[in-house]
Amino acid sequence: MGLWLAVIFAYFGIPLIGFARVLGKLKRQTLLAASARATDYQRQSERNTLGKNVIGDGEKTIKGDDIQDPGKLYDAAKKLSPMLVTRSTLVPVSAAALLPFLAIGLTQLPMKELAPILKRLLLL
Repeated sequence: MGLWLAVIFAYFGIPLIGFARVLGKLKRQTLLAASARATDYQRQSERNTLGKNVIGDGEKTIKGDDIQDPGKLYDAAKKLSPMLVTRSTLVPVSAAALLPFLAIGLTQLPMKELAPILKRLLLL
């Protein structure tokens, strides 16, 4: 059964490795862009509150009066995982891969043999 799970994880995981580099690059670029936008947002907030920036008042200003807070975008990018097969996805994939074995076991094995197996599985 362990070999079957390894085959299933390889079947679903290996094709997704190609996306890891692209998603990693997307995550880095989004974090950098959101960080730069957050700096502009904080500087604008400082200008609105104090009337000027304490340090570097002569720097460029963003056109437009209100910059939206990029905090949600930054949090979403931070949560993005470049590897699509993670610990949180292993349990659902394992359950789906083992369902055929469960169906065969319930229909083909007698209940006397299933009881010890079920007890062992429940104690895990």
